[in-house]
Amino acid sequence: MGLEVPPEETGLLALHFGGAQVRLGNREKLMKKIAVGVICASGIGISTLMASRISQAFHGKVRVKSLTLGNIAKGIPNDIELLVSSFEIPDAAYEYLRVNPMLTEADISAISERIDSITKMLPAGPDEACKDIFSKIDEIELISKEIRSILKSLDIYRVHSPISFQDMVRLAAEIADETEGLSNVIYEDLMRREALSTQVIPEFRFTLLHAKTTGVSNSKFFIICPDTGIFSEPHFMESAVAVVMLIPNDDPRETLAVSVISHALFENDMFFDDIRAGRKEPVKKYTEKLLRTYLQDKVNEVDN
Repeated sequence: MGLEVPPEETGLLALHFGGAQVRLGNREKLMKKIAVGVICASGIGISTLMASRISQAFHGKVRVKSLTLGNIAKGIPNDIELLVSSFEIPDAAYEYLRVNPMLTEADISAISERIDSITKMLPAGPDEACKDIFSKIDEIELISKEIRSILKSLDIYRVHSPISFQDMVRLAAEIADETEGLSNVIYEDLMRREALSTQVIPEFRFTLLHAKTTGVSNSKFFIICPDTGIFSEPHFMESAVAVVMLIPNDDPRETLAVSVISHALFENDMFFDDIRAGRKEPVKKYTEKLLRTYLQDKVNEVDN
């Protein structure tokens, strides 16, 4: 505009900008991401829904990790600052926050209070230590094998609507059995997981059958749909689809590639609708995209 700023005004603006820089610097220290562990019996499933909602509710404040009961058998991992569970953990020797799987307003408020109290006590620092390059390469090899197994197992099976829950689990176990001798192991692990905390979600008309099991050597993902409408047995609570996810018991990784599919189920409405409607080609195409992106991200970590 061709106007000169007087020295007094320049000094005042400098004070404002200087004060803003100090405030932002302090805020940066206080905004260190809190590591939140979400408990699930197998590391996938309802914990994925909870993890997704917590990430959305506290964007920028938290990094969320799905954990299994095995991960915390000897105590909370050192890198976890807040533990959240949708079910009662028997004889727990550590503190955790019990919440509703759908995360009510009261749950969000309780988590927020915990995050605020933890944040004030934490020094600023890097979120994660860099992994050794050889460890990353080993991880990429495991991911590649897992992705191959997921895509090979991906299919949509149709059954009669009146099928019982037990028969559904038996069918899922037989489909997943790689050796034709471990279906009973898979069945027992699935039923044990369901007994711990049901994975039938009436709000989404959706049933998840998932478990960590010695019955598979790599992750499996497939879908079972009723031939008409919904599953009619009361246990399914009018579910229109059952999604089966299995992971091997001896996989050393904390988070597996199959978890990105779990996240997408609750974050991408179109993907979820395709699954619920039993549309094989769109489901397969999007699953391939998810896994390809996941693998590429891991490869990029090595490059960086």
